[in-house]
Amino acid sequence: MTYLLPCDIIALVPCPAPANLSPVAAFREVAFRDDAWLPEEIDALRPGFAADEDLQEIAFRLDRTRSGPSVNLVRRRPLPAQLASLPRRSSVWRAQAPFPEETMPEYTDRIDVAAPADAVFRFVSDIKNLPKYLPTVHHAHAQPHERVEVDGEANGHAYNSEGWFKVDQAGRAMTWGSDGSNDYSGKMAVSGEGDRSKVECTLRFTPTAEIKDSMDKHQGGPNAAMTDGLRASLASIKEICEGTGGKHKSTAE
Repeated sequence: MTYLLPCDIIALVPCPAPANLSPVAAFREVAFRDDAWLPEEIDALRPGFAADEDLQEIAFRLDRTRSGPSVNLVRRRPLPAQLASLPRRSSVWRAQAPFPEETMPEYTDRIDVAAPADAVFRFVSDIKNLPKYLPTVHHAHAQPHERVEVDGEANGHAYNSEGWFKVDQAGRAMTWGSDGSNDYSGKMAVSGEGDRSKVECTLRFTPTAEIKDSMDKHQGGPNAAMTDGLRASLASIKEICEGTGGKHKSTAE
């Protein structure tokens, strides 16, 4: 095949090589699609895998959902397919079904508290205090390796659940999540100055079909149930820390 160029004379000249060709650093991957890795995420994953962290916890810490973007307020990026397909690495975690394809609902609320932030965080981050402000929770027990076990009753059904519970004292923040078939995780942060503080909590929850049916029957569906439970938790924290009241019940009790 012959190509005709729009010129009469063509001159070929040698192209000098660049002066410095030695590599100075490894190439970093650039996000070219929704589930691509970002350089800072690669750095964050290394200590996570070294500590044998839960995949759900890694996803939450990287601000990603387990299978797709969040549907509430902020669009979050999914976990890369390489990570989503990995099995759990430690025997302390129970077997779990493959990650669902649907997006995971997210619920966020906040409340002002007339109490110092350090005091508020000491209260909410103490595992033995969880039953004092979490609806439906009756008992909570700290376990080794930043694990927790809770039991309670919701919509007339007793439950027992285990999961992870991590506390960042310096940042006044904590994250948690449950094992098993219910896809549940959350994070809470306390900020403020002087005698005023703000508590912000975010929950992610995808119930099993059985739990969803129960929520539909007793609480108007998962969205209403989670919103109500979050409201009750924050109201309890506020009144207990301010010394004006106690635990608020949710529609599940």
